[in-house]
Amino acid sequence: MLLNVPESQSFLVMLSAIGVALCLFPLIIKFSKKYGKKIMLVSASVIFTIVFAFIFFGDVLASLVVGYELFLGLFMGIVVAFPFAAINILPQSCMSDIIQKDSIEHGVNREGFFSATKTFIEKIAYSLAMVVVSSVLAIGAPAGESVGILGVKLTGVFAGLFSLVSLLCFLVYDEKTVTAFIAKHRKAGGEDGK
Repeated sequence: MLLNVPESQSFLVMLSAIGVALCLFPLIIKFSKKYGKKIMLVSASVIFTIVFAFIFFGDVLASLVVGYELFLGLFMGIVVAFPFAAINILPQSCMSDIIQKDSIEHGVNREGFFSATKTFIEKIAYSLAMVVVSSVLAIGAPAGESVGILGVKLTGVFAGLFSLVSLLCFLVYDEKTVTAFIAKHRKAGGEDGK
């Protein structure tokens, strides 16, 4: 909408993001083993935050590339593919590590508790996102319309703020301690080291 991409072509932007993200899944796994999950998640959050900031200026960017709006949209779709892939894979992997550490540490498998908590938080987040997005989209909407240009621009601001919150959460995650604890247990011949 902000880039003035015709509706018949706008699906190509999402298709580029999803297609490239699917191709990046194996690389994300490989690089997370080499460099760690935390650095990948922090990088993904930073890129998401920057891209969301650009959404606010989408109409300005479109005016600078008249005739190439679709290419700009495809470029943004490709840029967002890395964080899209990383944030769809790595948090679950981090959670698995945390569950494994907790099980070793306490001698009790509380995977169900962690899973239930994760699902509860996700449902709250989805509900909050639906309320925020639908409310924000309506800002500046003409009479009889449910979406306004200002509302679309502001969704980038709100998404950027939530992305910053995820960045702070990933920064606090102590991956080295978790993985070192699991590795020490394996070396000692624990349940996974037999």
